[in-house]
Amino acid sequence: MTYFAEQKTIIDCFIAVGPIFISAAIGGIAWSQLKTNKLKLRLDLYNRRFGIYLKTIDYYHACYGNDVDKITSCSLDFTKAYRESLFLFGRDSEAYVILSRIQQTLARHSAITKEEQKPNPDRELILEFRKQTPPHEIEKELLDLEHAIMPWLDFHNING
Repeated sequence: MTYFAEQKTIIDCFIAVGPIFISAAIGGIAWSQLKTNKLKLRLDLYNRRFGIYLKTIDYYHACYGNDVDKITSCSLDFTKAYRESLFLFGRDSEAYVILSRIQQTLARHSAITKEEQKPNPDRELILEFRKQTPPHEIEKELLDLEHAIMPWLDFHNING
């Protein structure tokens, strides 16, 4: 009879300790999932922010081409990206402020490019714009944007 009593005590011990081990294992899995989700969120935000930069570059290149359809397409994409940047960078961030300046400059440039494509373009308007916004100023804005978004795109430390 003592043999069965000892066996019952061992079984009771396993029954008492088993849920503790199961809970610890589930806690470890949950912790692992938390870390994985944090890293995935960082990667998703990185992709969205970098996408805004790429759409800015595409719009810049389209504005210096003569394809009005491409300018219109890139303008729409950039406008969506510009609006999204408000949420990804914040209204007070340097990146959003620079994107605002780029948006205004490239919108004027795109309007001038479209004006040049007309049968009777307004030459005075075109010359006035060319004086106000030389290409190197827009390139400087793009470089400023690169520096402003660099902290947002820093993925050297991938620890969640």
